[in-house]
Amino acid sequence: MTTVTAPRLVTPSWGEMLEGLRRSAHLGPSDDADRAARATLAALAQRVPESLSRTLVTRLPHDIGSHLKVSDGTQSSYADDLVAEVAEAAGLDALRAAKVARVIFGVVDRATSGALCNRASTSLPEDVRDLVLSASRRP
Repeated sequence: MTTVTAPRLVTPSWGEMLEGLRRSAHLGPSDDADRAARATLAALAQRVPESLSRTLVTRLPHDIGSHLKVSDGTQSSYADDLVAEVAEAAGLDALRAAKVARVIFGVVDRATSGALCNRASTSLPEDVRDLVLSASRRP
């Protein structure tokens, strides 16, 4: 009898995630991937319900989850505002900031076995949900 095991979910460390972010978002050496990732996680936490923030924090590896501060989700609910916050905090243009957000959302979703995207449809306003869900459709 052959036993088939499910593939093990491999979650990157904070450093590996930042290196992947630099490559995926085409960030140059002068761009601060750490600052961009932290800004994205902060902006996300401000827009999701507290219960989802807590779920994400508990499911993420500590070195990533520690950057996702639990919030009450009362911040502006527009994707443009989220991207603008990331752009301002990271010193990026809006297109790069949107790319950074999608990459980080994808990492968070994969690292939490889909918890972010699974709850996005009921937890997030439509345009923020679309930004988050676009991350799950990327390889």
